[in-house]
Amino acid sequence: MVNEVFMKMVNKKVEEAYEKLKLHPKELPPRCADYIEGVRTMSAELNSYHRDEKHLHNGWRVSQRQMTAHGYDGNFYALLAKELSEYVDIPLFMAMVFDYIVNDDPSQMKWGVVGAKPPLANNKSTHSLTLVVYGGIKEGWWTLDDVEIPPHHFDELDLEIGGPSVWILGDDYEMLKGDE
Repeated sequence: MVNEVFMKMVNKKVEEAYEKLKLHPKELPPRCADYIEGVRTMSAELNSYHRDEKHLHNGWRVSQRQMTAHGYDGNFYALLAKELSEYVDIPLFMAMVFDYIVNDDPSQMKWGVVGAKPPLANNKSTHSLTLVVYGGIKEGWWTLDDVEIPPHHFDELDLEIGGPSVWILGDDYEMLKGDE
């Protein structure tokens, strides 16, 4: 079900983007560095509040733990991919298919590209593959007629309904014309 010729074209584009990323200077882009500094400053402020008020309550520590785990959230990595796509001159969808590491030590502030996320899972297309394939159509690398990939692999979470519309409209709303 996988068109080997087409997949070689896709792999070539991913490899080209990877090579561009590897050659780019590794200093964190400005908005990402600012984000990290903001998180670091806010964390220090919350720690200070906790230290001053821990004899009264532990709300500051609990709130801080709920807001973040070790590392950064998806928004940070999306921002990193966006900035790298601009600096390296690759499409954003291509920058989104790579895994990155970040050294946020104040004396370092570096990033690295680890590799591409897998294109297939259980013989089905992953989000990464579909990003590259359909993004490649927009870029003119191939046409929709060229696309021959396995069916998309959906995580169970992809099928859940959520977000503001559920909270605002409730469970029994009618689809608006054009939204179905």
